Amino acid sequence: MSKQYAEYRFFKHDYKNILASLEYAIQTENMHDIKETYYSVIRRSQLLLPKETMLQLSQLSDIQLRGVILVKYQLAAEHSVNITLSVDKLFDNTSIEKDIDFYRVVGILLDNAIEAVSLTTDKKVSIIFSKDNEIIIVNSYQENIDIHRIEELGYSSKNTHEGIGLSFITRYTMQQPLIEHCTIIENRQFIQKLIVG
Repeated sequence: MSKQYAEYRFFKHDYKNILASLEYAIQTENMHDIKETYYSVIRRSQLLLPKETMLQLSQLSDIQLRGVILVKYQLAAEHSVNITLSVDKLFDNTSIEKDIDFYRVVGILLDNAIEAVSLTTDKKVSIIFSKDNEIIIVNSYQENIDIHRIEELGYSSKNTHEGIGLSFITRYTMQQPLIEHCTIIENRQFIQKLIVG
């Protein structure tokens, strides 16, 4: 296990405790504890984050969306998966801001992509924010996928999964008239599109 990965696991495991301690230090205005938390833990976690030149995060105005991508970037690193991000223009869509279920949808799609490519030799996931307000996630895959059944509750191409992720996305998009989801398989590439109106 690499030192960087060990540090990541430590930080992930104790994240709630760290936040609780930091919140208490802020409430009691204990600057010493705030500084101690920052320099001993939070600053160290910065080593796990990508350089700005690797991910165009400044082109995403939504801080929660940036957070989802950063968390999944770190998850991908655990599985030796490379994530690339391409943003055609500043992605600033107020219709999805603070919509917790939307961030969950993006997280599910990225989790599925990371897991799928971790089983292949081409360990790459591409995230594209197009100028047409589309979020496109592209990955290769190895297992057989029935594209007509993937959104059914309980269906999964993986033996150990319950198949609730994509069915959640289907239910969510049915309730959101401004958001559309579609799946395409082309040239052994699995393409998920979220079209945000």
